[in-house]
Amino acid sequence: MKKVCVISPLGYTGLAYYDFSLCYALSKIGLEVDLFSVDRYIVKKKPNFNREEIFINTYGDISRIKKGINYLISSVKCFILILKKEYEIIHFQILEMAMIDCVLFALLKLKRKKIVYTPHDIIPFKYKVSFPIYLTYKLADLLIVHNETNRNDLINHFGIERGKISVIHHGNYNIILEERHSKAVSAKKLNLPSNREILLFFGCIRNGKGLNTLLKAYQRVVDEIECVLLVIAGKQSKGFDLEKSFNIISAEVRQNNVELREKFIPDEQIQYYYEAADLILLPYEEVYESGVLKFAFSCKRPVLVSDIPVFKHDIRDGENAFVFRKGDPIDLANKIINILNNKDQMESVAENAKLYSDKNWDWNSIAIKTKINYEKIL
Repeated sequence: MKKVCVISPLGYTGLAYYDFSLCYALSKIGLEVDLFSVDRYIVKKKPNFNREEIFINTYGDISRIKKGINYLISSVKCFILILKKEYEIIHFQILEMAMIDCVLFALLKLKRKKIVYTPHDIIPFKYKVSFPIYLTYKLADLLIVHNETNRNDLINHFGIERGKISVIHHGNYNIILEERHSKAVSAKKLNLPSNREILLFFGCIRNGKGLNTLLKAYQRVVDEIECVLLVIAGKQSKGFDLEKSFNIISAEVRQNNVELREKFIPDEQIQYYYEAADLILLPYEEVYESGVLKFAFSCKRPVLVSDIPVFKHDIRDGENAFVFRKGDPIDLANKIINILNNKDQMESVAENAKLYSDKNWDWNSIAIKTKINYEKIL
């Protein structure tokens, strides 16, 4: 088994780092890999695989009709190239338009192609459960998910047989990380103060991320720790009212103790944000997997997460991360205050996080497991 096509229509987001690392690792173990992705390529590292810019004008500030037409055209290009190049495995990542995607799956099945699908969001947050999404799951020969919670979601919500689902971890970010920088250097690069305790909320700002819980807690934190600064870095999603959320805290706290970077964060700045932070906050209410968690562990930064099921597979409270009760701002505030007042434990937890990441989320092991699963369905 040699030729693999990885298809990722959402490669203009943080998923691009996952795509790159997967293709890079698969190529290193001897597979011939082509990545079909977008024309906005955010990863700066040079690939050891071939990348095709297939999905063009399928994202950004253009009308849904234009996006739909362009996505259909791009999917037709995918189908033609797959037949022309005779790939043995077609591996889809997160898909964008369920109706078009399930038609592409069906056409590939008619041509007897082996389909692997990694649904990073089991029920996409922007969709309601629909028949086309269900159909993509049924048509795939193999589904790869990142944890047992996701596998159970597929079984319970969609009736997918357990034997069709393989659990393979989301890998760390070691492949794309540059050399490490000190907090002072990273903060200076981002025009942030290095003499303050920096809390970081990073990534797409949307419902389900627990920002309101965080802001309620943060008002209490500021009363206890004067030199704290909350950095919120990421683009606001449609339907989320950030201004309404900020009404939770006082104008004084917002002005003096919050730094809002509400924008798409360039690839060259991401590592600096993590390394400038003293504590990474993930107050999530619902999520299927977290690239923020993996990036923080990879950068050897301490993390505070909610106690949702998806985190329980890897997190050991007080050992490789810290945990608070989901949706409880008082518990969250108390945990932040206690953590910031215990520097030795913060350092120990960060060290253990890095060790855990290197051991359990290694991309070479992930590539080998992925290849074994490919071979099972051929």
